[in-house]
Amino acid sequence: MKQKDRSAGKNKTQTSMIGGFSVYHDDKNRTIYYNRITKRAFVIKPNDFNTFQTYNMRIFLTLAVIIVLFSFSNTFLANPIFAIGIGVLVFAVLQIKFNGFLNRCTSIAHFDTKRAYGHIQILSTEEAKRIILKVILFIALAVLVVYNSYAQHYNALSLVISWLLAIYAAFQVIVLLAALNYKRAHPDLDLSFLKEAQPKRKNAKK
Repeated sequence: MKQKDRSAGKNKTQTSMIGGFSVYHDDKNRTIYYNRITKRAFVIKPNDFNTFQTYNMRIFLTLAVIIVLFSFSNTFLANPIFAIGIGVLVFAVLQIKFNGFLNRCTSIAHFDTKRAYGHIQILSTEEAKRIILKVILFIALAVLVVYNSYAQHYNALSLVISWLLAIYAAFQVIVLLAALNYKRAHPDLDLSFLKEAQPKRKNAKK
């Protein structure tokens, strides 16, 4: 993989990065969403980062809605299918809007994920303290969700949903620890050029 040398520039506009297992960054300074099912890749522009992040978290948001409904209403506890139905509806709406959003993005033909920077590499560029903080927060989320489900005496179906959310949080912990390990194994990794709005540099071997 090739990496570009970083050059200083006082007037260059900085943009934040977004991540995810389906999100990649290439050496042309593009943020790309790759759909592994359809094998299609889409360029996500910086102005659309917040919108994309919302849609990209649609599964998590769906589970969160269901958990909240169970937590604050005995009606939903008595009729869990109703709460799950609302969650499914939320997911369906987000998925439809996400598909419409992607159709407005520029598509890339024959995108090779192996020639781009992936989720673990991008996460590893964050400060170690920030990564550790995220680990702690996800662990706390997993513990609190499971504890609350038993404290509220959820039924079997509700417990399953709570455990799914806890498993999701645990998975994120594993990913963050992998990124932390990658950071320690590659202390010289510098992907700061991905934040440059106008990257015009010479290629150099990594």
